[in-house]
Amino acid sequence: MAPQLLRGQPTSSHCRTCFTKWLASAVGHNVYDSSIHGTTPNPINLQRDRAHSLRGKRVPVAGSRSPVDDPRRTEEKDAARHESELRPAMQSAHRQAAMASRDGCAGSQRPPRASRPHTRYHDPMPLPDPSDSAVLISASRRCDIPRYYARWFGARLAQGVAEYRTVFGVEGRASLAHRDVLGYLFWTRDARPLFVHLGLLREVGMPYAFQFTVNGYGREIEPHRPSLRGSIESFRAVARTLPSPRSIQWRYDPILLSERYSAEYHCQRFAQIAQQLADCTRVVNVSVVEPYLKAIRRLPDPTLGYRAADPVRHKTVARNYPDLPQAEGVPELLHELAAIATNHGIELRVCCNPEYSSELSPPLPRSQCIGAELFTEYACKRSQAVTALSPAPSRSSCRCLRAVDIGMDNTCLSGCRYCYVTTSLQAAVENYRQHDPRSPRLR
Repeated sequence: MAPQLLRGQPTSSHCRTCFTKWLASAVGHNVYDSSIHGTTPNPINLQRDRAHSLRGKRVPVAGSRSPVDDPRRTEEKDAARHESELRPAMQSAHRQAAMASRDGCAGSQRPPRASRPHTRYHDPMPLPDPSDSAVLISASRRCDIPRYYARWFGARLAQGVAEYRTVFGVEGRASLAHRDVLGYLFWTRDARPLFVHLGLLREVGMPYAFQFTVNGYGREIEPHRPSLRGSIESFRAVARTLPSPRSIQWRYDPILLSERYSAEYHCQRFAQIAQQLADCTRVVNVSVVEPYLKAIRRLPDPTLGYRAADPVRHKTVARNYPDLPQAEGVPELLHELAAIATNHGIELRVCCNPEYSSELSPPLPRSQCIGAELFTEYACKRSQAVTALSPAPSRSSCRCLRAVDIGMDNTCLSGCRYCYVTTSLQAAVENYRQHDPRSPRLR
């Protein structure tokens, strides 16, 4: 028996464009762009996934494969087990977002356009020239917006404005109207939930680039990271949407050196990832873990070595942890990683660690995580304007250009132990539970 169609779902006689538009309005998150993956999504699986997101449980579908019969990699099983701790909060937020998108749609076969903000931009096409005050938007160094808040980002594009607050309590408001934006720089571990919105950015010709973290530490360090295989697949999929491998940079960051994560471990793991990303990127950014007070309290390994504490920047750490172990053998490790990267056509750069790179001969190049190089290949007025942006370093030795970050602290659910932005995972989960995708700010 043929599966029953969902409300508003196009029939088989409709074209792929109709189906894609319906999918964007019906699901709203975790949607794959068929133009990226090269295949039409399976309607049976889409019905099952939408039922799961709206009702909190999976509906059996005739002919679908049981998870028991579907062999998984050990790491993916481990990832699913650990992410189940956050599943109730995530499901609740997803159900609230789905209900909000259906407001005012009772009795209709398809939601009105006004309730589908991520299918239409604030400005009409074609893309206007940037204004003199246009800025680069960072989304975000404070939170993995592509992974956890893609629906909110789509709503912000529709409304043309986003509000934010820095870790120091400074509040701000950024215009996302096309004429006020030079481009978007996304920071993430998994961009798959953002694919629908990336397609819309491509339609209007808005430049975007990525800083993409792939390192693959254990769950005691990164409790809720995506599986290594999933991150690499997402990285490769995103790279295919960009004009050049130079528009996406790999972050093997930070480097933790301990008994478990030795120099030999890093060389093997780095080579494993570099081999799979060789044709997707040209730059990898690395740095040694910083002695942030939050990180020291959350990282229980006594054998872990940190970057030397700055007595000015890390006053409390220098006072309370005078015997904090420092990472050893870093210049030698960086030299080996640079050689591995070069063998795969990738340049290794050091982010804000000049004391390590300068000890090598020749010195390793310094990173510019927010730089014009990411947007050069777009060859448009916006990419040219990015080159004229003034430097805005976030700390000593930082070479980043000026950008407006629309993220907020205590909103990321990854729970990385070395993170300096998130006070606690419990606070982030509570903020995620109360998050409203229609709000101009994350929390």
